[in-house]
Amino acid sequence: MEVAANQKDSKQQLKVDNCSWKSKSAVHRRPQNHKVVYRGFLGSITAIVQSESEDFVAGEHSKIPYARDEWSWVFIPSFLSRCVEVKCASFLGSVERTLRTCPILPDDHQAWYMCFRGDVTSIQELFRTREISPYAITIHGKTLLHVSCTYIC
Repeated sequence: MEVAANQKDSKQQLKVDNCSWKSKSAVHRRPQNHKVVYRGFLGSITAIVQSESEDFVAGEHSKIPYARDEWSWVFIPSFLSRCVEVKCASFLGSVERTLRTCPILPDDHQAWYMCFRGDVTSIQELFRTREISPYAITIHGKTLLHVSCTYIC
C-alpha cells in the first residue's frame, strides 16, 4: 500500500508494505553507538559514546543542521556499595552534564528474587520503606527493570 502526502507537487512517499520511507530530499539521520567495558581488580568502567547526525545525499541539506552527541562513563567499584555515572550530552549548541550515583545491591538480595517472581507488591513495599532504591543495580550494571524483563518475559 502506498500513501502520498496531500501537498501539491509532493515528492514524499510512504510505503507501508515493507515499512520504508522514501523522500526525494535524501537526508537521513545516522546513529552511531560505541560501548567499551574495562574490568579490573578495582571494579569496572563502561564508556559509552552515542552520536547521531545527518547524512546528506546528492548535495541536499536540511534547513536546520542536526547533531547530537552523548558520552557517559559508568564506574562500578569493587570496594564501594555505590555506582558513579558521569554523562555529557550536546545537542543543538547546548551542553548538559550529569553526575549520578546509585546503590549496588548484592546478588543474593531479596529484591532480585522478587523481580524474578514478579512480586510487584513486595517490591513496592521495599520502595515505600526505603530499603532499596528504584535505581539500584547489580555489580554487572543491570537494574531491577532489566532483571524483571529478563525473567518474566
